[in-house]
Amino acid sequence: MRTMRVVDLNNYIKRVTDSDPILSDVCVQGEISNISKSKTGHIYFSLKDEESVVRCAIWASVARNLRYELKDGMNVIVQGNVNLYVKGGYYSVNIYGLEIEGEGSLAAAFEAMKEKLKMQGLFDYQYKKRIPEFPSNLAIITSEHGAALKDILEIIKQRNNFVNIMIFPVIVQGDGAAADIARTIALVNEEFEYFDTILLSRGGGSMEDLWAFNEEILAHAIFSSKIPIISAVGHEVDVTISDMVADLRATTPTNGAALAVPDISEIMNHVYDMRERAKRAVSAIVDRDRQTLEYWKARLNGLNPRKIIERGYGALLDENRDFISSVEKLNVGDLFSIMMQDGEIEVEIKKIKKVSEA
Repeated sequence: MRTMRVVDLNNYIKRVTDSDPILSDVCVQGEISNISKSKTGHIYFSLKDEESVVRCAIWASVARNLRYELKDGMNVIVQGNVNLYVKGGYYSVNIYGLEIEGEGSLAAAFEAMKEKLKMQGLFDYQYKKRIPEFPSNLAIITSEHGAALKDILEIIKQRNNFVNIMIFPVIVQGDGAAADIARTIALVNEEFEYFDTILLSRGGGSMEDLWAFNEEILAHAIFSSKIPIISAVGHEVDVTISDMVADLRATTPTNGAALAVPDISEIMNHVYDMRERAKRAVSAIVDRDRQTLEYWKARLNGLNPRKIIERGYGALLDENRDFISSVEKLNVGDLFSIMMQDGEIEVEIKKIKKVSEA
């Protein structure tokens, strides 16, 4: 029998495991324990059941696309290949696929991500930016081949032809979609900061189809955008993480278009109504002021000396044509005039009799 070195034995076993078709693609069910993450992004943990345990590794390239926040105690089904680590003399499962055990794994991942981002404050109302009522420039981030874009453009054309539109095509489904959309949002903010609003949209689909809009990288991109974002993803019943982080959620792509731009015809009708109300208000003010002027005119006419004279009275005028209101201003021998309705009388004072002497 030939004596082998340890490394020779481990290399032999590795060749055996690498050539075994079963071990090259295995599915293993178990509970996660002792999970850790390296600075480079690799994830390590043990997968155990009631009787045994196996080491597992998820390389950073795979870990970046995980839909789940992995935790100790989580029951999962992993897919990978068995690999012997020659130097350490142990084997592990190198994972390239992972699902939470049982039905509703996507729903569970969604709830876990929602709770995580909620704790980080990404859904807080205080951070929501106001959507401009009258935008001049609108950025549309969506698939250039999707039906959603056609519907959006049709709605905008019907409502408002005065808005400048720029379309930024992105991948909206599958691996890399979330990262592509996140990069595009950053691009619009950095190089097209003059845009008033971003409309992020895609048509309906299954939860799997819409998953890019539930990923953390996209949630942070939306939250970091300085330009207000409307999220218009899927149908009315579909609610994504993007909807929750965005400044405004639209129930459908067409609803998003309606929320992004005002309807010119509605604005014109509103302006017409305002004009009519203003005309009625001005007319009411003029009528009220006319009535006020008529009232003051009547009062002034009542105080007009000529009106008093017409009732049979006379007005006394001195030589300067000033009204005489008291005998204290007169002396015997003075001349004054009495103005009457149809002429004046010149009079010389012969005697002055004061009231106290009457």
